Amino acid sequence: MDKSDNLLHRPGLLLQRIIIFLVFFIIGPFAASLIDEPFYNPEIGMSDLVVSVAYGIIIYVGFIAFILYFIRQVNPDLQFKFINFRNWRKAIWIVVVYLASSILGTLWDLLRQLCWPQFYHETSANQSILNEMTKSNGWISFVAMFVGACFLAPVIEELIFRGLFMTYFDCFKAFWIGPILSGIAFGIYHMDLTHMTVQDWLDVPTYAIMGLGFAYVYKSSGRISNSIAAHSFNNIVAMILGAISSFK
Repeated sequence: MDKSDNLLHRPGLLLQRIIIFLVFFIIGPFAASLIDEPFYNPEIGMSDLVVSVAYGIIIYVGFIAFILYFIRQVNPDLQFKFINFRNWRKAIWIVVVYLASSILGTLWDLLRQLCWPQFYHETSANQSILNEMTKSNGWISFVAMFVGACFLAPVIEELIFRGLFMTYFDCFKAFWIGPILSGIAFGIYHMDLTHMTVQDWLDVPTYAIMGLGFAYVYKSSGRISNSIAAHSFNNIVAMILGAISSFK
């Protein structure tokens, strides 16, 4: 009996893993935003800012420790060792994954414009948020959002969707099934679940393509730190391009 049969024939274990994953799926965005969120409030005082950020750091670190506990119950050999970026042969695939996901994402955007022009917006939701923040708080908000999007969120999201999801549910013989499922979950995670409009659903494939790329990096290298690096690189490029658009 292979691993997929083992999991599918143990409904209690499967249900337990689904519940644990959904808990982290729901509370993940809050843990990632607690540190940088106070900077978006122009009226907050310095003492309140320091206290809020300190609480955010404690909760963020605690969240990471908590999710690592569940991952290592199943996968005690989870690897955090980073690749050697001085060796371009080992680091270049991060750029390749970024370029591939960008090209596929662009092709999806073109298809959306052709097939569903009424639901297409040139300005993404993230770009709209960035524009609004830079207008109200300028560079302070941008720096806070940069730290959150490029360093804090990638760690939590990779632990949830590659570390936990792939450890729990990637139990099939076919190489691509786990990464594809991880990508779809990653895409749904980035929806506005309070509205779930047609526009939100059409955004899912864009993020799913990215998630598929990060899952490929994780599964092919066996190191969660590599998918975190790829995720951070993707977000850094997006933030820099967004900043150029917002501040020009």
